[in-house]
Amino acid sequence: MSFAKRVPRAKFSPAAKLAALESTLDLLTPAVYFTDQQGAVVFMNSAARYQVSASKVLCLRDNHLVAVNGKARVALEAAIAQACDQEAQPPHGISVAISDGVAGLCATVLSLHARRHSDSRGAFAAAAVFVQDPTHLPTPPTDAFANLYGLTEAESRILLAMLPGRCAKKAAEILGISLATAKTHLQHIHAKTGTSKQTELMSLFLNSTLPINSMGKSRISAPKRRDQTVKFPQAARPVRPRL
Repeated sequence: MSFAKRVPRAKFSPAAKLAALESTLDLLTPAVYFTDQQGAVVFMNSAARYQVSASKVLCLRDNHLVAVNGKARVALEAAIAQACDQEAQPPHGISVAISDGVAGLCATVLSLHARRHSDSRGAFAAAAVFVQDPTHLPTPPTDAFANLYGLTEAESRILLAMLPGRCAKKAAEILGISLATAKTHLQHIHAKTGTSKQTELMSLFLNSTLPINSMGKSRISAPKRRDQTVKFPQAARPVRPRL
């Protein structure tokens, strides 16, 4: 006999669902782009709108997502085209490096054909492009992690100072404590978390981090200037994806 209670499914209007979806996507740190069957961008979250206005390796051109580097441009266009192709859509996401030869972005392109929903005009999102800046680390839930493993405030400070990948000596310098004290805290952290190496500890810590902006506030929430506003052609204005 099952004791699980059936949770009644809440009823929301389509508009409420779309508003919730857009608000959720705006909280993500990766840039999210939806494209239609022809590869034209029909939706961007907050991170994406900022990205195309500020990035030196990625931009919008004729309402299409374009990499500045020639090799990356070809790879990104091919990935989006493959994801939009109902016959050749990949079973998994396609990864693309978008670089200027020195630094850049990591993109993952996914097909949405299996879950597509047309609107009244027949427009729909055929592919989703997630673009992440590997140099940006979302704020980890330090307090929750500390409570989970019983870390002290001093131990939590050491753990946070060691991100991303700093040694105990560097963390000690940042916090203004001796190396011996830092090592003692680190030994206690390893004992409490069941890890033996710094790489294991950092992996455990980072695995608790969600790709969302800290406290629900975007790190890119600065007011837009007029020249930063992304405008869509009338024929390809943003289409709200249906759930």
